[in-house]
Amino acid sequence: MQIHTTKKSKKILIIIVTIVVVALAATAAAYHYKLGPFVSHKNNSINLAPPTSNQKAAGNNIKQSTLNQTHSGKESTSSDPSPAPQPVVGSDKKSVGMDITATNQTDTTLQIRTLIQTVTNSGTCSLSMKSTQGATYTASVGVQAQSSTTTCKGFDIPLTYLTSDTWTISITFSSNSLIASTSGEVTIK
Repeated sequence: MQIHTTKKSKKILIIIVTIVVVALAATAAAYHYKLGPFVSHKNNSINLAPPTSNQKAAGNNIKQSTLNQTHSGKESTSSDPSPAPQPVVGSDKKSVGMDITATNQTDTTLQIRTLIQTVTNSGTCSLSMKSTQGATYTASVGVQAQSSTTTCKGFDIPLTYLTSDTWTISITFSSNSLIASTSGEVTIK
């Protein structure tokens, strides 16, 4: 019986070389992609410790300042304060400012966006459009309150309802206590 040690040793050598090559490749990949021991330890952690007394005091001061402004009727000191609502003669409602902020036309839709200069989550925006040829279009949507203003939820008008022409846009907002209106013009291509 003959023992072939050279064939057995070649197989073992091939297995060892393969394992070393795979290990080196895995190490190089981990280094390249910053995985495992090669992860940089920047301070990306979230501090879950309870707030310090200084942090609590600062938060309470901000809350108290906000409450004082609300109760004293002062306008906000933010960079984009909304003007105070103005009384409307002959009505118990107050008037606020309103603007058309965008009229974008895609291949299939006319998108009209607005901004109402107050914060409210109730009310209705009504759109009325009239072309120079006499065609009309109307629609109504609700409102969406934001941090310092409100928007109409957006008018997305299929172009199949509008002819190629210049259209006059009138938008009104009404709630139990507020009103606003704005107008503009758009050319449908």
